[in-house]
Amino acid sequence: MTYHASGRAVALRAALSRAVHRLRQGPEQSSEPEWMDIGQHRREVIVQNLGDLRRVNSLLGGVRLTLGPLTRLVRDVPRQERLRILDVASGGGDIPRAVDRWAVGTGRALLLVASDVSWDFLAIAREQSVGHDALRFVVADARRLPFIDRAFHVTTCSLALHHMLVDEAADMLAEMGRCAAVGVIINDIVRGWLGYFGAFVATRLGSRNVLTWHDGPLSVLRAYTKGEMLDLARRCGLRPMRWDGFLAYRVALTALCDLPPVPSAPVLSRSQGGSRDHALENSLPPLPPPSGAPRASARRPGGAVRRGEVRR
Repeated sequence: MTYHASGRAVALRAALSRAVHRLRQGPEQSSEPEWMDIGQHRREVIVQNLGDLRRVNSLLGGVRLTLGPLTRLVRDVPRQERLRILDVASGGGDIPRAVDRWAVGTGRALLLVASDVSWDFLAIAREQSVGHDALRFVVADARRLPFIDRAFHVTTCSLALHHMLVDEAADMLAEMGRCAAVGVIINDIVRGWLGYFGAFVATRLGSRNVLTWHDGPLSVLRAYTKGEMLDLARRCGLRPMRWDGFLAYRVALTALCDLPPVPSAPVLSRSQGGSRDHALENSLPPLPPPSGAPRASARRPGGAVRRGEVRR
């Protein structure tokens, strides 16, 4: 009897040791696609999901983690110069709208381009951005942005990095660095058990949306650790400068570019649907998706859209 009891105790201690080691190590990164990225969801489901993300950004640090670094990055941009900001994978556009409100409150002139690979998301973002005249909407692949080098002072992304696999994420960050003259802001969740269980509980208590329920916890498993984010940024030639965080589940990495911006505001690349000397704000009028053409519902690149399309 003593022998069997001792064996069970040893097995229990070994199981507890493995569990503690797993908790300290954190979850393995998942490559399972989020349902948001698969697409072909009903419009009302997408609108509800984007509303949930807007509340998360508002209440749980997302807006703060973009505006704080942005305020620091543009301090040396002359106040008489209009700020040019690119937001990549904008989704429902709540972060661009928050930046616009910040610019109005601080008296800064602003041109902000909100880009996404999805027609559906940009259409919703545009509808919800009435009165935000500084915003422009461009259908664009995050890995191949249709803008000239250093066209913007700052490029930002929020809750976009974890939608990308490693090579896709590297391509996106390299493109963001190429398009920025001052700096890049990478705002995303961090992979860890605290964030995972927090997302599981929060989505069940705060939403009834099927995309939110599925993608919320999965987003944390798809996310990168801070070390992995640093490696990606350095791999892309960015110079990490500062971390900001919120509740240990979400961070913003600010990286510097230290390059002179291209003067005036021509930002569209000639090779990708625009003219180098054609200012973006005077570019294409709003256009609907081509008749009969498939529409992309995914934030990840590869949707069947016309790249470089500008929607005002």
